[in-house]
Amino acid sequence: MKRTKVLAWLLRTASPQLLHAERNVVRQSGYAYRQSDIQGVIEFYRHKFVSGDWYRETFGFRMSGKKLMLIAREVFEGTQQQTTVPEKRASGQRS
Repeated sequence: MKRTKVLAWLLRTASPQLLHAERNVVRQSGYAYRQSDIQGVIEFYRHKFVSGDWYRETFGFRMSGKKLMLIAREVFEGTQQQTTVPEKRASGQRS
């Protein structure tokens, strides 16, 4: 963990915009209404930023689209469960 923090500090100092694309993916995913919206953001990121960037390919700096979609699936499933309308109770029944 200590080495990671040192490496992160060095990279931020050398190139402040290094992880700008990754932060942008997270920001845009936060505004998504559907999983397909997030999939589109991931595809754009993958084609524009991952392919051809020497530091992303050399050091493996890239966001995992698979993990992001797993998180999105959990979030959207939880949202769907919260928005379902409860069944009407028969009159006279107490909760």
